[in-house]
Amino acid sequence: MGDTTPTLAEATRAGVVRAPAGFPERYEFLGLIGAGGMGEVVQVRDRLLDQVLAMKLLRTGLIDSPTARARFSNEARITARLQHPAIVSVHDSGTLPDGRPWFTMKEVRGHTLRREISKRHGPSSAKQDTNNSGLKRLLDTFARACQALGYAHTQGIVHRDLKPANIMIGAFGEVQIVDWGIAIDTRAASANSTQIPGPSDTVKNTDIGGAHKLTQEGQVIGTPAYMAPEQAEGRMAQFGPPTDVFALGAILYEILSGRGPNSKQGREHLLSIGHGQTPAAMAPLDPSIDAPEELYAICTRALAYHPRERHPNAALLATGIFDWLDGAGRVERALALIDEAAEFLTARDNNREQCQELRDQAAVLLKHVQPSDPIDKKRPAWQLEEKADSSAREAAINEANYERKLHAALNITPHLQVIHERLADLYQERMQGAETQRDMDAAAQNEVMLRAHDRGKYAAWLAGIASLSLVTDPPGAQVGLHRFEHEDRRLTPRYLHDLGKTPLHTVSIRHGSYLLTIKAPGRATVLYPIAVGRGEHWLGARPGATEPHPIYLPRSTELGPDELYIPAGWFMSGGDPEAADGLPRRRLWVDAFVIKRFAVTHSDYLDFINSTHQPGDFDSARRHMPTMRANSAGGQRIPLYQDTGSGSLSLGVGGDGEALQLDWPVTEVDNIGARAYATWLGNKDDKDWRLPHAIEWEKSVRGVDGRFWPWGDHFDASWACTVLSHSGKPYIQPVSAFATDESLYGVRGACGNVRNLCANAWSRDGDLHKNDLLPIEAGRDQGDEAINYYEVRGGSWTSAPHLCRPATRLVMKPGARRSAVGFRVCRSIGGPMAS
Repeated sequence: MGDTTPTLAEATRAGVVRAPAGFPERYEFLGLIGAGGMGEVVQVRDRLLDQVLAMKLLRTGLIDSPTARARFSNEARITARLQHPAIVSVHDSGTLPDGRPWFTMKEVRGHTLRREISKRHGPSSAKQDTNNSGLKRLLDTFARACQALGYAHTQGIVHRDLKPANIMIGAFGEVQIVDWGIAIDTRAASANSTQIPGPSDTVKNTDIGGAHKLTQEGQVIGTPAYMAPEQAEGRMAQFGPPTDVFALGAILYEILSGRGPNSKQGREHLLSIGHGQTPAAMAPLDPSIDAPEELYAICTRALAYHPRERHPNAALLATGIFDWLDGAGRVERALALIDEAAEFLTARDNNREQCQELRDQAAVLLKHVQPSDPIDKKRPAWQLEEKADSSAREAAINEANYERKLHAALNITPHLQVIHERLADLYQERMQGAETQRDMDAAAQNEVMLRAHDRGKYAAWLAGIASLSLVTDPPGAQVGLHRFEHEDRRLTPRYLHDLGKTPLHTVSIRHGSYLLTIKAPGRATVLYPIAVGRGEHWLGARPGATEPHPIYLPRSTELGPDELYIPAGWFMSGGDPEAADGLPRRRLWVDAFVIKRFAVTHSDYLDFINSTHQPGDFDSARRHMPTMRANSAGGQRIPLYQDTGSGSLSLGVGGDGEALQLDWPVTEVDNIGARAYATWLGNKDDKDWRLPHAIEWEKSVRGVDGRFWPWGDHFDASWACTVLSHSGKPYIQPVSAFATDESLYGVRGACGNVRNLCANAWSRDGDLHKNDLLPIEAGRDQGDEAINYYEVRGGSWTSAPHLCRPATRLVMKPGARRSAVGFRVCRSIGGPMAS
């Protein structure tokens, strides 16, 4: 007959709470904690040590089962042998008078991993765990459990019943692995075996448990949902640490997915697994599961069908999880640094905006301040400029801190995509700015850094693909493409190929500076330079327009000898850091005009003088005649032309007594004489000649790509008539001298010999033009009464090279005359809607 003694659980339900008969005197019975299939756990107080413990007893109904008694004793011995913080230690053991074995152990207070998994995958958990913090806590618990199992594996112990319910989490986060009732000692098994069986071998009646033959070949013990294939199929010879690893992989899958590791429970399901495959419900690459791929890879390996393909033991599985957690922690730290970096970038942008606002305010104040005004009148603007400089410095500091923070984040996580993206954005911005400023060294340095960090975003930009569109008036012109290349430190146009006939739309070219030659029957050949950046489209649309502006092609008869046509379009003005009184870099549109190749010569000017004064009336001619200041006190000016006695004037001598030459540029002429000459020439040629605006002059000399000199970015004293260009005494030269001092349009004497008087008044800010457009009438006479200083451009035979740069601005008062200042004339042609 069976044992009719009630279990502790039954007695508790019946309201009878008392210790079993013969309960050890050392322990005070405190009540039932729980019951399982093989045992019951009660709470006791150790009277000797005055501590509360848990006591596990064999169930009353299993007293007569030798196997149950052996398993219970096996659990006590194995647990006592495993001295690890995550494995409950055994304090004491014994047998009750009724034959039931017992042992005491630390009482584990807390809850199971099962509860934590359920919380993680509850309805609202996903929204509350956007940064995977809940997953990381679960994985940390799981990895510590793996470490404890790894220790057991070093002792030859395999748990065989791992599942979330057997992993306890204490009140302070401590992890405990419980229920070692069916654990086995594989070392004892090895000692009783002469060889290690293969996957298809069978070993009958092999003692895997050590002293007792508790499990036989073909017998299945454990929780089916977490069993490894060899355990589910009863292949005891293959039991080992990888058997536990499979169960841990099933737990990991449940942590990641929130689902049990298989849809069916029991041995039948596990036996249906195809050889060498993982159950479909365990597939780590299930697209419906949102978890990091690295964890999928770990899970996949742990759930491999063959034990040899899994992690050799649980410690290595723990290492993989901790490595991922460490990486995830590094990512968090890196992302925090990225957030800090973003604050510096925002501050930099605010600094730049503030800097520009302050400079604009200062410019407004200085617009009506003359250079000769006292300091008190300039001080308010200076103070604003100093604040602007401070903002600019703060911007530079914040950008440096932004870069520093990103590199600090990169040191933590070298492969984090977002860091490389932010750095690529920074270096692309710098590289683009350096190319715009023609700082090729800085551009090259930032290109290296950009290529190191770009992950494809700037591939097309780095490839330098660009395009252009071109429309001409009339259409059907043949266009040749020439690329500017360096030769002997000068930019020289090299023919590449023809682009075809106009109109041209979105023609693909590489970024860079080009010269287009436009030819059509009956029309003058037009030189049309362009500068197109990486990824840009040269559209050539006038400000406010969306379609290309038709480039007017002058008829051959419209241009006289030494008349140079400058087609309408954009060009880069200013931006030369070494130019005296230079302006900021600005992209401006200038309408088409014609400018004389050479400065006005004495020969030209004598024709004007002799044509406009009465023969023999020397005094009337003096009004526009070039004069030089005498050395004597009083500053009397001496005419440079003399009366020949035949009714006309001829050249005299210069300030050093040397005879003037007809092909020298005329100097010592004031603005009134220069404008009078332009008017006379216009009447003579029936063309509307005038003095050029400084912006027109700059474009005719520099072209459109922002080069610092007419020929490129380098200077050599042999290329232009400056104070350094002579082996002997410097002196003025004929206008045709120094053929190397010529712009791409053909303007000669662009940076040497004599400076050029311009039509416009000098202003501190360069008289910024509305919509970046220089009107076609900008060069018209403004009248001396509205001008304090005229703007002067170009170099001279008396100047050092730094004062000869095309972006350098000098001034001359109305009525003033200078020995190094001459002039040339220009006229408008083919207005905005030319046909």
